[in-house]
Amino acid sequence: MYRIWIHEGPEATAPPVAGSTIAVTSWAALVLPARNLEAVLAHELAHRLALPRPVSLIVCCLSIPARLMGKALRATWRQPVVGFLLKVFFVIYALGIIGIWAWWGFSYVIVFLLSPLAAPFVVPAAARASEMYVDRIALDLGYGPALAEVFTGREYQRAQSWSAAPQQGLKDSQPLDSARLRALERLLASAPQASHQPRY
Repeated sequence: MYRIWIHEGPEATAPPVAGSTIAVTSWAALVLPARNLEAVLAHELAHRLALPRPVSLIVCCLSIPARLMGKALRATWRQPVVGFLLKVFFVIYALGIIGIWAWWGFSYVIVFLLSPLAAPFVVPAAARASEMYVDRIALDLGYGPALAEVFTGREYQRAQSWSAAPQQGLKDSQPLDSARLRALERLLASAPQASHQPRY
């Protein structure tokens, strides 16, 4: 049994959550037609199918420090004083790691020391890869065309509003709609017949 959580946001899909909760954005719940909302829910269910519940809970808990660090960096990096101090600290820290590496050679200590610098980038990259993977699972469930319609509609709305095309940031946990649409179109072209077709 799964619980549905309405996540406030304008995105097509919500950030994945751990355990037996399926999150859907308020935009998807209020704007999308029934068949497209069903496709988004299939995408969110695919997160549960990709990882067992205990594993998803462990992964979510282990990624909390990196996600918090990423948010803190985004909030303070461009501040005049705090941002400058952070940049100086990271330069000194990186030089210290390079010195230890040159002196003692590569070991698990280097990996441990590098993890605070790499985690805020690795965790969002893994989240983006996970989103693309579960898009493929949703396609295998037969919801590929309907999910592609969702991203096409989002791209059309952006173009109609004359807003600039968004840029993918290294710390963004969601892939761009355009990238997901291209990936789905490639998958649909290579495997047009899904194993299951939903009945609307």
